[in-house]
Amino acid sequence: MYYSFFHSIYNNFTLKLKAVTHKIFFSILFLFYFIFTKATEKKIDSLYTIKNKEYRLKGEFLHAIHYNEILIKASSKINYKKGIFNGHLLNAGLYCDLDQYDQSFKELKFLETYLGSIDDPYLLSGYYTEYGEILRYCSLYSKSIYYLNKGNYFAGKIKNQKLRSKKISLINTYKIDIFEARKEYDSMIYYLKMNHSIHKTPQNSARIGTFHAEKLKKTDSADHYILESEKMVNIDPSPDNKAFLYLQKAKILFCKKNYDSSIAYCNYSLRLWESLKRKHFIRETYLLLKQNYRNTNDRSQYHLYSNKYLIINDSIHTNFKNTMDQVIETIVNDEHTKISKNSYFVMGSFLMVGLSFFYILYKNRTEKNKIERINKKLIENQYILTHKKLEINQSLVEMVKTNNPLYFKTFQDHYPKFTSNLLKKYPNLTKSDLYLATYIFLDMSSKDISKYIFVETKTIYMKKYRLRKKISLPSEHDLYIFIQNFEE
Repeated sequence: MYYSFFHSIYNNFTLKLKAVTHKIFFSILFLFYFIFTKATEKKIDSLYTIKNKEYRLKGEFLHAIHYNEILIKASSKINYKKGIFNGHLLNAGLYCDLDQYDQSFKELKFLETYLGSIDDPYLLSGYYTEYGEILRYCSLYSKSIYYLNKGNYFAGKIKNQKLRSKKISLINTYKIDIFEARKEYDSMIYYLKMNHSIHKTPQNSARIGTFHAEKLKKTDSADHYILESEKMVNIDPSPDNKAFLYLQKAKILFCKKNYDSSIAYCNYSLRLWESLKRKHFIRETYLLLKQNYRNTNDRSQYHLYSNKYLIINDSIHTNFKNTMDQVIETIVNDEHTKISKNSYFVMGSFLMVGLSFFYILYKNRTEKNKIERINKKLIENQYILTHKKLEINQSLVEMVKTNNPLYFKTFQDHYPKFTSNLLKKYPNLTKSDLYLATYIFLDMSSKDISKYIFVETKTIYMKKYRLRKKISLPSEHDLYIFIQNFEE
């Protein structure tokens, strides 16, 4: 009897001990997992910082992107959302630096699903700042400033003063680009000086120097800021800092009419930009080289860089179109989403109270706002397309001026249906007639045409007269209007 009693107590004690042991074991296991996970997260954050800085200093942006993708996979395995977000955000910035804005936009679109789970102001500021930079590239300046201001709002919440200043400085730099594009130079110099006071960088100092030389014609002040930039580049000799400094020095030397030295610094800069694959800066350097060679009367080099400028400009324009399509589609979808959400909310509310009259009134107003928004986007897009067409036409006129043998082929590349449709409708047109039609399409006067193709003005008048006869255009109709409105 006593044996059974003690045996029962022993069994109960053993079961309880096992239960407690299991709890302790799993608690220790969980603790180890928690400590390991936190340690891994810190390691991932540390590697993002160290490796991106290392690759940027070397100018190896593609290596940085590949390394970030490895860290993104590591973050996914432990469900570290902040690590995933940081990796894609860093890659978005790197793609921007490589002028691959369409890829950068894809990275940011992917991050939309993570926005609700991220509360780090540094990352949120980075997200809206990169979004603003892509919209700036697309010439959607008002929309860009809206996102940059959102980035600035979160930047103000960053506790680390150094990181906060760097982020605000970057946002200001993108705003400076916008003000320069808009030719709002008062705002541009205001933000340049603000950046100079909150976070000095070699690029900002060099840019202030160029502003003094180009806009204020103060070359002494320009030299002061360039010297300041050089000192900072000696401390942080990254390829993009050096390339930017050389390009700004080339611009200042051009303002001083020291063309040979300007060309030398252009070439220093160009080698670095090409190694970094920075197309926009390569194009800018080609343009400056072209202007230098024009002023030194070196026609062969002038033609060389004119052609290089046209080729890279076409490449950038293709990338611009791809990015623009994605951005516009996103903006339109966002508007549709907002309209849908508002419609559902209002419909539900009005159905509950049965006020159908107010529902109809609201819907009409919503539709009107929707049409106004779409019209606004269409006008904005039309402005961008018109601006790009003007750039293309100006580059074609430049080719006519320099008697570039690739002119007619380049014209057909940009307007592929124009000459073929002309020939289809008027098969008796000669190649000389087609050339003349392209000059008229570009709005070149008879005087300009005669000057650049080396014939007398009266010969051009006769050519226009024969062209008018061949296309049976009545005398009361303007030849220029007819050609320029001819369907491609």
